[in-house]
Amino acid sequence: MTRVIMASYEVKVEYGGQRFATFLLEDISYEGLLFSIKKICSFLTHLDGDNIRLRYSHEDGDMANISKEDDFAFSEMLRTTKHVEGLECKKIFITANEIDSPVSRKIRRLGDGTASPGTSAMFISLH
Repeated sequence: MTRVIMASYEVKVEYGGQRFATFLLEDISYEGLLFSIKKICSFLTHLDGDNIRLRYSHEDGDMANISKEDDFAFSEMLRTTKHVEGLECKKIFITANEIDSPVSRKIRRLGDGTASPGTSAMFISLH
């Protein structure tokens, strides 16, 4: 059974050492979070959800894994989120990478300083 938390969250996703996207989610679940990240981050779109590692910065500063099997870790992530001043939402910072990759891929920059085509939509808002 999927646990859904009724609240609004500003989600910031890092992939390849760079912030890739910022978007809003309401009524958050692990599956909804993963779906939104895959939709925004074109490097992860082709992967099955079981091949994507999602991590968040725990309140002690360590990075903690979250997964669909670990309801406690997901709940702990939501419990430790901070409110965004002036808005009625909380902030979540997620690092995403491929599980079979020993290190996250760096996003390639083109000669003119722009990101490669897969990163053209760095910041997107979903409602």
